[in-house]
Amino acid sequence: PLTLMGEGYPDVIEVRGEIYMPKKGFDKLNERARANDEKTFVNPRNAAAGSLRMLDARITAERPLEMCCYSVGLVEGGDLPNDHSAILEQLQQWGFRINSEMRVVDNVNGCLEYHDYLLAKRNSLPYDIDGIVYKVDNLDLQQQLGFTAKGPRWAIAHKFPAEEEITKLLGVDFQVGRTGAITPVARLEPVFVGGVTVSNATLHNRDEIKRLGVKVNDTVVVRRAGDVIPQVAKVVLERRGDDVIDIQFPERCPVCDSDVERVKIVKYNKGGRTEEEGAAYRCVGRLVCQAQLNQAIIHYASRKALDIDGLGEKIVEQLVGEGLVKSPADLYKLKFEDLHELEGFAELSAKNLLAAIADRKTVPLSKLVFALGIPDVGEETAKVLAEAFGSIDKIRRALPELLVHLPDVGREVANEITGFFADSHNAAVIDDLIAVGVNASDAGDIGAKYQGAITMAESIGRFNIPGVGPTTAENLAKHFNELAPLMDASADSLADIDKVSAKAAESVAEFFTSEDNRTKAHSLEQQLLDFGMHWSCEQREVAALPLDGLIYVVTGTLETMGRSDAKAKLQQLGAKVAGSVSKKTDCVVAGPGAGSKLTKAQALGVDVIDEAALIALLQQHDL
Repeated sequence: PLTLMGEGYPDVIEVRGEIYMPKKGFDKLNERARANDEKTFVNPRNAAAGSLRMLDARITAERPLEMCCYSVGLVEGGDLPNDHSAILEQLQQWGFRINSEMRVVDNVNGCLEYHDYLLAKRNSLPYDIDGIVYKVDNLDLQQQLGFTAKGPRWAIAHKFPAEEEITKLLGVDFQVGRTGAITPVARLEPVFVGGVTVSNATLHNRDEIKRLGVKVNDTVVVRRAGDVIPQVAKVVLERRGDDVIDIQFPERCPVCDSDVERVKIVKYNKGGRTEEEGAAYRCVGRLVCQAQLNQAIIHYASRKALDIDGLGEKIVEQLVGEGLVKSPADLYKLKFEDLHELEGFAELSAKNLLAAIADRKTVPLSKLVFALGIPDVGEETAKVLAEAFGSIDKIRRALPELLVHLPDVGREVANEITGFFADSHNAAVIDDLIAVGVNASDAGDIGAKYQGAITMAESIGRFNIPGVGPTTAENLAKHFNELAPLMDASADSLADIDKVSAKAAESVAEFFTSEDNRTKAHSLEQQLLDFGMHWSCEQREVAALPLDGLIYVVTGTLETMGRSDAKAKLQQLGAKVAGSVSKKTDCVVAGPGAGSKLTKAQALGVDVIDEAALIALLQQHDL
């Protein structure tokens, strides 16, 4: 509505929703396009998105678009109901469109019944849908549930079964990813499914090809749900002809001709270590493989890693394709002449890129660790490694038996980390980076909270000895205080220790009869001593950080720094940065465009500061 209807609305209200194009409007739009010999749209979603991107708003206004409200943002000078559904009903009274199919239910069964009802009605609706979003109705409960980095915990999508069509498999290409994983991609006879024309679909891996029994020239069923990558669901065997050809999975990398090996999955439990074959196949060429090199450099330069301004995918592909970059370290060896001669580079753009690369030689250790692309090591794990060890050197040397003592690092991740650093290709890359001057701005000693902080009981517990729980581990630690005498103890002597059962004593004695287990225990204890993390080492007093124990929320647009940078700096000062505002929130940093979080903070009386105050706070503590 150009003006709100009725009364009682706030002074300022931001209404959020989804713009879509009804089926009838879409058909009429294409009829008009065909009549004028213009290009038609493929589906209503593309038509709606294209209409909104028009530079001439008059053209957009002519398109048959509708907007359906689903929430509110900023609200000032007025109160709204405390239930999500009631807010939407209030918006309808003020002149906004809401979905007439919306329903409030009481439990999971109600959700499932509604799903079945709408699925049956799907094709008769005047617009396209691919599923439902369930939301917790009460706003207080929404606030308690909060948000993850990717979205709210109080809402979840339930997609409808995928749409399927039949087409022909013309051939198979093999793509190589950043980690070397080889993915077979089916080349299909183009078919319209799920609102788009599909000509490629994933076959996942060699095991999936075998499970499907699919061959080139087979007739296949292709499915696509929402924005999910299309996939081959099954083979129509009754249509198989005599011209089918077996799919040959490559024994050598299709990009660099290196060997292809099957990934091994190592698992640990109370029964010990087990190894099984994974589903993925991987090229072992690493940075020799141009496909892996492209992706490795793109990841290295990405915003969450080293954040090298101006080094996007196309430029990386150009540098790699010309042979100018064969390792991340080569970025720092680029000269003006190298760039100036490339297509698309002028004098200024070449100088700017070289300056941006040089500016990222010194970065926080956590960003450098993340940039290396260690399998299963995301931003948070990289931060843990940086905080615990303080240097690349110690992270490289850390044993898996030590790594498992860190928060959120399990056996599988620990082995991925040590395996990465043990690889000669990766070691050479890191050595080259150090040689060109790449270093951590915050490199230092072992984190204060880890010095002398790893107990013997924790170490015993991490060995996963059958029958040895936390209490038994604690009693063994009290009795021995060192691993060496524990390893040499007999089952009888162990059973004499208070609160150590005969079964646990036998398990411990049997565990240390293995020379491999003894070696790992000895190595762990020695490394704990070398790093100063051993229980016998002096503990450093952990100085309280300025914002220790305080909960901050960052919302809106920050003009001087990004929200992620603000979050990182607040965390450096000891603050916990949450995704939603609650009664426990101590402070909200609000930039322009702050919405419901700011409103909630004001309603709860939470302190609110702007970006200038945040910068002053950071400068006060030399950040």
